[in-house]
Amino acid sequence: MFGSRDYNTRLSLFNDSTRYANAHYETKTSIGDFYFDAGLQYHFKASEKIYMSLGAYGNWKQDIRTNANTVAQTFTYSTETGYIPIDTATFTKDERGSFIYPSSITGGFIIQKVGGGPEREAGWLIGADFTSNNWKQYRVNGLPDADVRSNWQAKVGAEFHPAPKNNFFSRTSYRVGAFTGPDYIYTQQTKIPVLGITAGLGLPIANYSLMSRQASMINLSFEYIKRGNNNNILRENLYRLSVGFSLTDLWFGGKTKYYED
Repeated sequence: MFGSRDYNTRLSLFNDSTRYANAHYETKTSIGDFYFDAGLQYHFKASEKIYMSLGAYGNWKQDIRTNANTVAQTFTYSTETGYIPIDTATFTKDERGSFIYPSSITGGFIIQKVGGGPEREAGWLIGADFTSNNWKQYRVNGLPDADVRSNWQAKVGAEFHPAPKNNFFSRTSYRVGAFTGPDYIYTQQTKIPVLGITAGLGLPIANYSLMSRQASMINLSFEYIKRGNNNNILRENLYRLSVGFSLTDLWFGGKTKYYED
């Protein structure tokens, strides 16, 4: 048994008699205002060789002023002259606005054993802090961002100084740390976990001055950061290598000469 079949012809809605041009949209926002934060620290001696520091810092919710320029225009592109504007649909200049920067608070501690001295002992340092960011306060021109959530971050780190000896590695500082906490950006209403691991070295620079208190150092650090997991559309692995210099010097030194008439 054979049945009938209808064949429909698909018509294109593209009008070949009309000329189409590419569109370009651009917004430039300048931020200019005062920003304030504050902190405090308390340092004390816990025992004969153990020192401890407690600290906290943060900022309060602040309204930051902005200035925006926007343009929407059509253009064509030429390999010889590049982008050629055709017509400007909209253009605004110096549009005043503001965004609310949220409050944040961080608290932490450091426990340190000072090394060296006549006993030529090893030294170490352990620290940790916790940060809370109130991103639910964030606003742009009075409007909230649905993809932003309040978040927290916990950090821990340690540094070890070997007992001083007559070799380079005993004067090197060894550092390690880690941090974790959700990102303040959400994707599809799902939080993005963040995990970071760091390791570093503090390499002393040879000091040719007779002033023993002068100390310069090259700081090397490696950092691995993982954002997201298999439950997120965003997954990122970041590897970062950093080089820094801690340089000290005497501004006023040398011998003082005295002259008598």
